[in-house]
Amino acid sequence: FDAWCAQFGRASLPAAPATLALFLTARAQAGLKVASLGLALSAIRAAHFDASLPDPSANPEVRTVWEGIRRTHGAAPRCAAPLTGDAIRSIVASLSKVERRGLRDRALVLVGFGGAFRRSELVALDVDDLTVDPARGVLVRVQRSKTDQLGAGADVALPFGSHADVCPVRALEAWRAASGVEDGALFRSIDRHGRVGGRLDGRDVARIL
Repeated sequence: FDAWCAQFGRASLPAAPATLALFLTARAQAGLKVASLGLALSAIRAAHFDASLPDPSANPEVRTVWEGIRRTHGAAPRCAAPLTGDAIRSIVASLSKVERRGLRDRALVLVGFGGAFRRSELVALDVDDLTVDPARGVLVRVQRSKTDQLGAGADVALPFGSHADVCPVRALEAWRAASGVEDGALFRSIDRHGRVGGRLDGRDVARIL
């Protein structure tokens, strides 16, 4: 925004509402996505706030231009297709119940599905985040998530499943027993010799799925 304003001889801080409206229009016509423009608008708004200056984006002229850009250039956000229960059962049925890799992947899929965890939340889990209740299942402590910006954490209950083949608690127990992991990262890499390594990351989860 600073560079654009300098190019056309306009002030960027404070920015006149007309300047901001022209900037948004020009960038939209140049092909910048609405999501990227929204980030730019938030940054410009924050810069004015930090400098104790009036917010140019609050001006009716800018709001009208922004709404028009969103209507004209906006697109529905890309969403991944959800995994259905049938798909989960099919995936789990293809995994080994003996080899460590299959046991890990089975636990990863069923725990992720049962607790509605994000990839980042799954790979961040440690053994100490699990509280096992032999009668009821497992309580999973999520220390931090994407929607938990204050880091307050949350507890997610994983009850025993009615069918052993798709039970997240039993799958988790089988993986822990086979891996020998007693502390630290819960879900870990496995080399071609079946040796357990370090913590997985979100990209590993995507590849596994």
